[in-house]
Formats: sequence, C-alpha cells, structure tokens
Amino acid sequence: MTITSTDVQMFGCTQGDMDSMIEVSMYRSVLGDTNGLLMLAMGILSDAQHVMACGNTEQARQFINKSKYVISKVMDQHDNRGEEEAA
Repeated sequence: MTITSTDVQMFGCTQGDMDSMIEVSMYRSVLGDTNGLLMLAMGILSDAQHVMACGNTEQARQFINKSKYVISKVMDQHDNRGEEEAA
C-alpha cells in the first residue's frame, strides 16, 4: 500500500490535499494561524457530526482524522515557537 492510498483511506484525500486545504483556509486568513487552524478543525468536526447523523460512519471517521491532522499542525507550530523562544 502506498502512502497516497493510505492517506486517501485515512483522510478521504491525499496529505497534499490536506496541506492545500490548510493553506487556503479562510479561517486562517481572518483569525491568524493558530486560531484559524483551530476553527478549521472545529468546522471539520461539525462535518463529522453531520455525516454521523446521516449514518455515514466511514466519512465521519475520515473527517475526524482530518481534524486531528489540522490539530497536529497547530501543535507543530506551538512546538516550533517554543524552540525559537528558547534559542
């Protein structure tokens, strides 16, 4: 199994698609990096709730994984800022 097919199973799209979604997020441009990404993650979780209510657990799982990916990017940013402040 290739990384791309694993990404598609996990997220419903490639990791490159996920990174592009983050880059063009209107939340990020309005609220800044951290708050924008957190708002994006909350929106994705709302999508997961909606598809769960419609009975689509597979797509809900992918939305939850997308949200976790976005949150991991926030954590990476936070870790990088901490390293810069320590230097």
